[in-house]
Amino acid sequence: MGDGLLVYFGYPLAHEDDAERAVRSGLSIVDTVRKLKPSDRIELQVRIGIATGLVVAGDIVGEGASEEHAVLGDTPNLAARLQSIAAPGSVVISPSTQRLVAGRFEFESLPAQQLKGLSESVSPYRVVDVREEPSRFEAAHLGDLTPLKGRESELALLVQRWDRACSGEGQVVLVEGEPGIGKSRLIQALRDRVGPEASTVQRYQCSAYYNSRAFHPAIDLLERAAKFARGDDMDVKLDKLEASMEALLPGDETSVALMAALLSLPTERYAQLNMTPQKQRAKTIEGLVGQLAALSTQGPLLMLFEDVHWSDPSTLELLDALIDRIQSLPVLLLITYRPEFTPPWTGYGHVTVHSLNRLGRREVSGIVKIVTGGKTLPSEVFEQIIDKTDGVPLFVEELTKTVLEAGILTESEDSYFLNGPLLPLAIPSTLHDALISRLDRLSPVKEVAQIGACIGRAFSYELLAAVSPRQGDELEDALSELVNSGLIFRRGELPEATYTFKHALVRDAAYQSLLKSARRDDHRRIALALENDFPEVVRTQPELLAHHYTEGGVSERAVRYWRSAGEQAAGRSANVEAVSHFQKGLEMLSMLPESLERDKEELTLLICVGPAYAATSGYGSPQYANAYSRARILCDRIGEDSPRFPVVWGLWFAKNQTNQIAEACELADELLEIGRQQSDAGVLLEAHHSAWTSRFAGGTLSAVLEHVEQGKSLYDIDEHSGHALVYGGHDPGVCSRIIGGLTLCLLGYFDQARSWTAQGVALAEKLGHLPSLAIALSFETSAYYLQREPEVVQDRTNRLIALCAEHGFAVVEAMSKLLHGWALTTQGRSEEGLEQSRAGLDAVRATGIRRLSFQLNVLAEILYWTGRIDEALEVLEEALNVVSESGEVRWAPDIYRLKAELLMSPLREAWAEAENCFEQAIALSREQEAKLFELRAAKGLARLWRDQGKIAQARELIVPLCAWFTEGHESTDLKEARTLVDELNA
Repeated sequence: MGDGLLVYFGYPLAHEDDAERAVRSGLSIVDTVRKLKPSDRIELQVRIGIATGLVVAGDIVGEGASEEHAVLGDTPNLAARLQSIAAPGSVVISPSTQRLVAGRFEFESLPAQQLKGLSESVSPYRVVDVREEPSRFEAAHLGDLTPLKGRESELALLVQRWDRACSGEGQVVLVEGEPGIGKSRLIQALRDRVGPEASTVQRYQCSAYYNSRAFHPAIDLLERAAKFARGDDMDVKLDKLEASMEALLPGDETSVALMAALLSLPTERYAQLNMTPQKQRAKTIEGLVGQLAALSTQGPLLMLFEDVHWSDPSTLELLDALIDRIQSLPVLLLITYRPEFTPPWTGYGHVTVHSLNRLGRREVSGIVKIVTGGKTLPSEVFEQIIDKTDGVPLFVEELTKTVLEAGILTESEDSYFLNGPLLPLAIPSTLHDALISRLDRLSPVKEVAQIGACIGRAFSYELLAAVSPRQGDELEDALSELVNSGLIFRRGELPEATYTFKHALVRDAAYQSLLKSARRDDHRRIALALENDFPEVVRTQPELLAHHYTEGGVSERAVRYWRSAGEQAAGRSANVEAVSHFQKGLEMLSMLPESLERDKEELTLLICVGPAYAATSGYGSPQYANAYSRARILCDRIGEDSPRFPVVWGLWFAKNQTNQIAEACELADELLEIGRQQSDAGVLLEAHHSAWTSRFAGGTLSAVLEHVEQGKSLYDIDEHSGHALVYGGHDPGVCSRIIGGLTLCLLGYFDQARSWTAQGVALAEKLGHLPSLAIALSFETSAYYLQREPEVVQDRTNRLIALCAEHGFAVVEAMSKLLHGWALTTQGRSEEGLEQSRAGLDAVRATGIRRLSFQLNVLAEILYWTGRIDEALEVLEEALNVVSESGEVRWAPDIYRLKAELLMSPLREAWAEAENCFEQAIALSREQEAKLFELRAAKGLARLWRDQGKIAQARELIVPLCAWFTEGHESTDLKEARTLVDELNA
């Protein structure tokens, strides 16, 4: 280039020591030029700059002597700038180059330079000279890495834990280590040692490509155990699944159905599971653990869970259950992971944690011997391997192979000899360099490895053949060459064979050696092949297509498959995975140009992700609120065609659940308006559903009854029973009856209330929808609590607690325990009842619910009966604060009534304050038309006036109120009121 040279090291063929070659060449040029003497009066000088980094090397440009490869990137510019600041007769290198050749040369640090065209300053080095004795390479970024070979102590530990497991004392060993440190080889050594003793070895393999697919390792194991084959139809797969499970769990049709559902196989041939998604998820985990227990009855079991740092959240739940269960089984579970993962199981007594350490010189020599087949390397070659690898097994293995493949050695019967002089640092300076150089030496088949790397760590022959330009014998020969090179392994026979990169870093190196444009093209072809030729993958693994379309830059299709993956995960209650999928879909959507169609797709994704956010982070979370707020904006932008109702419903639900009652009522009114405009009975039903829910919290009981009546008239069991899966998790027909029954109870129609709540329970049982049944029983129990029937409350809560514990209904279970404690207290078991009620309230709080006025009132009543007056008053103050902050005034009358009762107790005798609280309770009751609460407060005030001698005033208050009631004459409150009337009349 004019009076200079631009020299590339690493292209077109990479070498393992390109950085050192460049520096040595630079020093040699400086030395040679210095010796040139054209004449006594002319002294030639040269300045050299060297930089290292990734570039894109492409087409040849120029002609003749000016012909060169075009190189794009910052590295040539940086080298030119370093050359411009170099003193005559010197070599100046970049920090990245210095790191690669540290220990091989003597350096002088130069002041930081702000170089033209570069945004950040550079701190370069001047190369002074070559070191006579190269120091050991310091790979500080690798941390405390550990090899496997030669670590007798690690293997002895695992064998010891295996012996314990064989005696029935299940063991777990957590093996931590960086990539390439030897985790897999350690496991293989244990398998070789105990193989004959283990009746079964189960291997679960987590994958970076499937870390958002629920239960992927278990699904993979089940499919392998059942020996699924390409081309098997659904019936064949089910037959194979049944056969594989029959030996373990004979006749267990439920377990087979659960596993079939997990594998996305049809389950029509089995009895209906009739489970909520949450319950099915829990039963699936229980079934997988049950298979483990069954296997262990056949003899000691060795379980391997590899690369748990790539596990999905559902798999971590499975591991929780496995680790807890195997304590009393003859099982050794080995779990491997990288340091970035923090295992949550270290507190168990049967769990051992072990971190692998670096290899010493002796152990490195052992690995070298294995790679060379026991033959001895020249001492200078071996010393450089020792120096460069710093005890990392993968580095040792790969660098040794690189030397053997470099063509610099001659093989004899028991050793290798150098063909000629060995330049210092002939070994690759980094693992990346080593792998790239190996790939370059396999350049005729490198493209096949790169396409396989785009597919993933493992890839099938069928999929590779579908996207590779090589076909038939040419492709098979290329794969054989890659297998023979040790880069990949093969499992199975063609065309069913599956190939796996020996190391994840080998795959990464092959992948990163591709230009981004080539990667995009490969991912695009892979996605199209999967879409056209692999319908089973499309059906069961939409996240895989979404990944390839994302990497292929096909945003529109990527969005579609991320949405499909999210919907599939949500259907399995794998909400963490669902959120991840939907979020990726939204990210890809943002790359599309603005349009009406994009807005519609974004709105759809937001409506889908909303319930998943609610399940993972709560209805009051910023993610949930932001999703629906953004959806509201999109609705306004799209106009009349937008699905406005589910968006407003989502906003309403958030407000209702977070105690923003006034705002919730406004949104319920908007839902009613939308429902009337759409003339859709189902939409209008859910609008009334929202209205009666918020009105009930707000205490407008007559309005509640009005909306309930209209909802009941709209409800059709055949048309609307599916609403429970979309709106609030319970059936609107059930809700209308139980809310209506509770409202009638508060209005004073006790007999009708019993009838309505019983209808709600009966409808829930008919539907077989367990969440609706739990809620129906809970509200029916609350109605009996309001009518002071502790025996019935105890009976209902016993049933409820069992139902909720079995199916995981945490909120309802917590409420049931609270009312169960009340029932026990009223029947003389006060301390036991108080303890259970406190536990129930704590459990309610733990769910994140803030609307606690009813629960606090129940606890205060129990405290009152157990003589804890001051504590009860403190609890009621908290309840009144909740009422004030939330606007949930429904229970306020009874809170004031109970406060008055407490103030009248012998420990307080605050008569004036008590009278004021009774009057507030009566006023609030009349505002709500809550005759039950008015009757209770009137009883208390009438007793107070009676004791003060105000008999006529007391009679005037209580007599007309008793006469108002036309039903429920056997209720406790009404009987007590009539007894009081008789006393006043006497």
